[in-house]
Amino acid sequence: MEMKDTHLETLENTLFAEFASSPPNDTPVIFLLGASRTGSTFLYQALIHRFSLSYFSNLANDTFFNHPIIALALQNQLRKTIDVSFKNQYGKTEGVLQPSEASYVHKNWFGGEHPAQLHSKQILPDKKDHIINTVSAAYHLTQQPCIIKNAWNCFRIESLAELFPQAFFIWIRRDLTRCAISDLATRYNMRTSPTIWNSATPWNYEALQKKPYWEQVVENQYEFNVAISESLAQSAQNRSLEVWYEDLYTKPNEELQKVETHLNGFYTFPIEQNQDVQLQIYESQTHLETPDGESIQAYIKSQHDRLSPFFYQK
Repeated sequence: MEMKDTHLETLENTLFAEFASSPPNDTPVIFLLGASRTGSTFLYQALIHRFSLSYFSNLANDTFFNHPIIALALQNQLRKTIDVSFKNQYGKTEGVLQPSEASYVHKNWFGGEHPAQLHSKQILPDKKDHIINTVSAAYHLTQQPCIIKNAWNCFRIESLAELFPQAFFIWIRRDLTRCAISDLATRYNMRTSPTIWNSATPWNYEALQKKPYWEQVVENQYEFNVAISESLAQSAQNRSLEVWYEDLYTKPNEELQKVETHLNGFYTFPIEQNQDVQLQIYESQTHLETPDGESIQAYIKSQHDRLSPFFYQK
């Protein structure tokens, strides 16, 4: 839980006064999008490892979720000592300064009701200034954009694009079949039951729950992909980039160079580079299998034409 300290709000306001720009919604910020099991955490870690980006850490999420700029200010003071790890357990990292999805931070800004696509897609009315000031101050602390990764943001693209006209969106994609298989394996391994949902929920969540669980994970991946694709086309067509997990895993530095090229083309300042990513240090639970893999593949085959836009093509 967040520290109970009457001085936290005063400290936050001091940081906002010093670092939040005017107008603050012109702040550059990077949103990393991806459905469950797409390798989004790996890309998140890789981007922070490769570039000098600010980010929400476990410190921000676990201790300062109502005032995350305080954690970001502390991180900035310690940035030269932080070694970003490539280890994660189903998207969760260990270590107080390791990157976080910042679920509590986002819940404070957007709420957390299900289905997420319907009930948690807009910024809460009294939190608009807070999120804008936080992201603005984060940028001016480091002179580099803040990168934000949270699966629920896949359903908030329109809201985020409107809040931040200088936002850039990176969509990590992965072959739908492999995602569905890994998603179901995660239900077995982390949730202990194949019927318990992972992460954010699409608009038709209640209807999907009535389907066999091997169909649920396929349709969940489909809804995420449709939502991201349509929202980017509508709200961020000229400020987004797709990265395929299959390419990232086999040639990480080439893909990160592509990201750098697009970011430098979009922003008027260079993205500061740290170091290349050595793939052998990456330990992943992304390549999971499930005993229901054949059922998933049979269902996908029966829905091939509808689902094919979300298959990986070499």
